[in-house]
Amino acid sequence: SAEGVEYTINIADPVDYTSAINRLEVKVTKTESGKESETVESTNAIYNKDAVYVDSYTVDFSQDSYELSDFADWRDLSVKGIITAKEGVSTDVKVEVIAYDNAGNPADDLSVTKELQIDRKAPEINVSFDNNSVKNDEYFKNDRIMMIDYTERNLDVDCLKFDLSIDGVDYGILTLDEVIENGKNNGSIIEVVSGNDVNPLEVKNEGTDEQISTLKLKFSHDKTKSDDAIYSIVPSCIDKAGNDNNPLTYTDGTKAGDSFVIDKKAPELS
Repeated sequence: SAEGVEYTINIADPVDYTSAINRLEVKVTKTESGKESETVESTNAIYNKDAVYVDSYTVDFSQDSYELSDFADWRDLSVKGIITAKEGVSTDVKVEVIAYDNAGNPADDLSVTKELQIDRKAPEINVSFDNNSVKNDEYFKNDRIMMIDYTERNLDVDCLKFDLSIDGVDYGILTLDEVIENGKNNGSIIEVVSGNDVNPLEVKNEGTDEQISTLKLKFSHDKTKSDDAIYSIVPSCIDKAGNDNNPLTYTDGTKAGDSFVIDKKAPELS
């Protein structure tokens, strides 16, 4: 999830039991990337069917001011809660839920543990090139490999998008497969030169907020088919939690980062 996680706990006491729900305990333990696990201090509250309880809490259903009829014999109850997380980080969460009946029994079937992740960290994208030997602001006589580093733990190739135009034709926002498909047109050639057939991304620091997935795209020119190949490409992504990437950055010294021309054809004299 990209924000706090809302949930509902439904509690049903088996019909052949004579005791009803007495209290509910919810314990939330959070682990922010790079930090120690921390269990959120619990708060105590009297049950309110309209309330939304935050993080760790204990809800008491046994108040003298309530009549059994208020809770339909207390056999079926719903408790709403929310698990919060700081903006700008990914947080691993463990939620432990125990319901006790009026006899004080925390039966096995009244105990549940769930693990989830709340991702409120926007992906970072940095672009660099192996060839920055530019002429006249945008011309290159040799191939260029574009290296795109995505810093994001919840990302795969399906999250990647590219705003592409070739030789003045605007293809709009494309997937990686669509980039490669449209990249072989006339004299233009775009190829993936990273990863493998299963995953084109090269991954480091996997499973952390410092996970870097690198995609390498090679831009070339077939001089037998055209005078040159004109490229404009801007990568973007949306991670699995729905977070858009922060503004794109380019490594210092990058020349003609988003638009360039590959021209391998020598001039002809007549």
